[in-house]
Formats: sequence, C-alpha cells, structure tokens
Amino acid sequence: MKKLSLFNKLILFVLGACVLLGVLSTLVFFFFGMKTFGNEIERELVPRTRQVVRLTRRYLEGKISYDTYCSMFSFDVRKGSQVYVFDDQGNLVIYTASAPEDESGIQELCRPYVSRILATGEELSDTNFTRVGGVLIGIPVLDNLDRVSGVVIAVKPADQLRNGMISMTYVLIAGIAGVMLILLVLSYFLSGRISKPISEMVNAAKQMASGDYSVRVNTDAGPEIAQLGSALNYLAEHLSETVTQLTEARNQLNTILDGVSEGILALDENAEQITYANPAACELIDIEQFPPAEGSEYEAAFRTCVGRLQSGEKTSEMTMASGGRTMQITFNGDTDPSDGKMNTYIVLIRDITEAERLEQTRRDYVANVSHELRTPISSIRSLAETLNDGIVTDENERYRYYSHILRESNRLARLINDLLELSRLQSGNVALNKSEFQLKDLMTDICDRMRIIADYSDISLNFLGAPEDKVFSNKDRIEQVTLSLVDNAVKYCSDGGTVDVWAEDGGDLLKVFVRNTGEVSREDLPHLFERFYKADKAHSGSGTGLGLAISKEIMTLLGEQISVENRGGCVVFSFTIHKK
Repeated sequence: MKKLSLFNKLILFVLGACVLLGVLSTLVFFFFGMKTFGNEIERELVPRTRQVVRLTRRYLEGKISYDTYCSMFSFDVRKGSQVYVFDDQGNLVIYTASAPEDESGIQELCRPYVSRILATGEELSDTNFTRVGGVLIGIPVLDNLDRVSGVVIAVKPADQLRNGMISMTYVLIAGIAGVMLILLVLSYFLSGRISKPISEMVNAAKQMASGDYSVRVNTDAGPEIAQLGSALNYLAEHLSETVTQLTEARNQLNTILDGVSEGILALDENAEQITYANPAACELIDIEQFPPAEGSEYEAAFRTCVGRLQSGEKTSEMTMASGGRTMQITFNGDTDPSDGKMNTYIVLIRDITEAERLEQTRRDYVANVSHELRTPISSIRSLAETLNDGIVTDENERYRYYSHILRESNRLARLINDLLELSRLQSGNVALNKSEFQLKDLMTDICDRMRIIADYSDISLNFLGAPEDKVFSNKDRIEQVTLSLVDNAVKYCSDGGTVDVWAEDGGDLLKVFVRNTGEVSREDLPHLFERFYKADKAHSGSGTGLGLAISKEIMTLLGEQISVENRGGCVVFSFTIHKK
C-alpha cells in the first residue's frame, strides 16, 4: 500500500478536523441549543401570557363582553402559540384556533398544571420537547381579593421548536461547510508551502545518497524549515569533505597496495570468496583457483590455516606451488570485538622461489668451497704426515713429495685468491677506472702468450684480427677476462682442435669472440657462469671453477655484456667493450 505524501496528509488532516468540528458543533447546537432556544421562547411567551391574563380578568369581572373578549384574545395570542383559558373549576373556557380540537386531550395535557396553579396560585413554566410537549407557561387569573378565578396556559408546541431548530441547524451546517471550504483552500496553499521545501530536502537527500554532495536546499522558508534546510546543507558540506578524505585515503591505500610486490588478498568472513586482490596477487597465483576447492591438493592446508585463526592464533602460514613458482601464503584475520567472530581474512602472498634458489645456492656454494678446499688440504696433510712419520727415506722420493705439497699449496692459494676476488667484485667495493687503449694490441699479446700452452696441448690458437679502434674501459680487467676465456677455451678444447680469437666492430662498441671446437650440452649452457660449475666432468681436477663467474662479475661492473652459445659445432664466448 502506497504511503500518503506529507501534502496529502496535511489536506486530509484539515479535512478531517473540519468534518469533526462540523459534526460536533451541529450535535452540540442541536441538543444544547434547543434548551436555550426553549428558554428564549419561554421569555417571549411570559409577557404575552400576562396580557391574556389581564384580558381574561376584565372578562371575568364583566368589564368586556364575550365577543370583545374573543376578538381581543385572538389578536393577543397570535405568532403560533396555543393559549388555553380555564375557570376556577378547571373547565376550559376558550382556546386559540390553532390548538387541538380534542378538548379531553387539552385537559389531559394541562390538568396537572391547572390543578397546581389553582391550588397554589403560583406561576408555572416547563419546557418539554416530547411529542405533545413544548414550552408551557401557566399564570393564574386573580380577582380583586387575590383569589384565583382562572388559569391561562400558553404552549409553544415541540414540533414547532424542533422545526425551528432544524432550520437553524441547516443554516449552521451551511455556514460550517462554507468555512470548511475556505479552510481547505487555505490549507491547500499552506500545505504546499510546507511540503514543497520538505520535498526539495527529500530530493536533495536522495541526490546526496547517490553521491552528489554539491546539492543545496533553499533556506528561505519558515524558521523551522529553514533550520532543517541549514542543517541539511551543513550535513552535505561536511559529508562531502568526509567522503573526499575517505576517497583520497582509499586511493592512497590502493596505490600503496598496487605498488606492493607481495600479493594481497581479502577473503569474506567464511573464507570462501575473494573481496579484494591487488595486481601482484593476480600475477603470482591464479585467483580463480583460490581459495582451493574441496578435494584439491592444498585444500587441507588452507582449511588448517583458517581453523588456526578461528581458534585465536594471530597468523598462520602455508606453502603452495603455482605456475612453476613457490608461494608462501600468510593468513591474518580481523575479528569483530563484540562477538569475536571473523570479519575478514587478509592473505599475504610472497614469491619465495628466488629466496629458496638463493638459499640453495648458498648451501651449494658452501658445499663447493668446502669440497674445493678439502681436496688440496687433504693432499697436503697426507703428504706431510707421510714425511713426518719418516716412511719415505729415499731423497728423490722425498723431493717428489715436496713437489706435490708445493703444487697443492699453489692450488689452494689460487682458490683462495679467486674466492676473495669474486667476493670483492660482488660486494661492489672494487674501483674500476676506465681509460682509452688499443684492444687489438692487447688481444695480440694475449694470444702470443697463450699460444705456447696451446701448442703444448696440440691445439691451434689463431688470432683472426680486430678493428684498429680504441676502446674506453679498464684495461687490466679486460685483459683478465680475455685471458680467462682463452685459457678456458684451450683447456676444454677437443684434442687437436682449434681456438680462434677475434673482434668485430659493432658501431659504438667492439665485440670480442673466443671460439673453440667442441660443444657444451644445452643443459649446461645456462650455468657456465655460475661459481664452481664445470661442464666437462673429465676436467674436474683442473681449475677452480671460478674463472667464468669472475669474468661475468667484471663485465657486469663495467656495464658490458658477456654470453656463450653453441655455433656450428663450436663453443663461442663473446663480450662487448664500448668505445666511449
């Protein structure tokens, strides 16, 4: 059922008030006004009845004739009243023409009053609105000796009183109807003036609820409406400021959350639906598969974490794999202080793949260092113990033991020096000053030095040439990298193979190539620049496995690139050197 508007309510209220007022006024006037009307009729009948009394006294005293009495009697009692004259015996002497013709009925009506007046000589009056009643006035006729010689009864019939009252009631109703019409017209315009500002305020409130806080209402109405309008305008102004501040805070929070590298999710109170997800979370995991569905691999771990939070724990963690990466998922909860129930779950997602890889690398590094250090140390200790125990007595054999100890000591020294060198390079504390130098001359010198070692291993080392341009870099470090690559090529070149060294012009840089026959497996290529990595397990006894790692770090610090690839049955190392 549709509710009435304020305007319609005001109109109906005024209409109902007018109808109620009219009905009550009519009832009060009809019932209480009739008594008043009867009293007025009574006051009117008394003097007329006294005139009839005086006339009757003259007639009874014989001062006027019966005919004269009758004519004067008819003149005095006109205007609708009924007059009855009785003698001292209670017999009806004369009555008006409008009176009832039933004499017994008249006597029945007047007998009580006539008897009382004849007995007491007092005037009587009575008002009775029954069917045969009305306003009745009874006055005795006294002779010269104040004896009651007759009674005059004047009656105003009740039906005449009622008809008069009904006529006046109609007039009253007509007047009330006119007043009601005027009030309705006035209330129509007045209700419009009251309801219009309120309707404007309602529309303004709806616009504010829809997000438009610039709306303002008119405050030129009455004092109360003006105060309400001012309060609404004040509310709109401060609500606009509050919403603006909240929007700015929300945007700032979203910016912060969008910029966080960790994924952040918000789950509902049942931990079944995602209510918020930042971009990082969308990249790290498949949010359509989170939370894990029932029966999935991680569903049990997920429910265990949620159960821990519900039991009162602050945080809970689980690990899951997604897209080839390992994710650490941390759960936090927001509880309602009133009942302690969970309002929302905050999920922090961290990609720990790199961290685990670095941890594994650290463990491998420690293991490799320990292994590389243990081999020469074990050899030195065993040789030294043999000499110390005097087991070797031959001088030539003892000299051979000393040579092994020296060789292992040198190997240990090289390993320690390479470790220190790599550590300094990775710490970034090494100053690499750059200057111009001739790359071709540097490469020619390196090839000449390494050719002796290559010839000893039956390997052909060829320098294929380089541009005459100068380069701008650290000469010592470039020499170290080139020498390391050539030494590595000679060491791992196939027997009777070839090592080629050359440089090419690349515009604003030169590119140096070191190529040797024999390929490296595709699985080993991505790991050649890692520490202690040796692709050729047959050469595991030679070198420290740190040369290429050191070369990689040097080129990175110089801002250059170094790479390796298989090309035409050969392994090709290359690195860049800028001219300026």
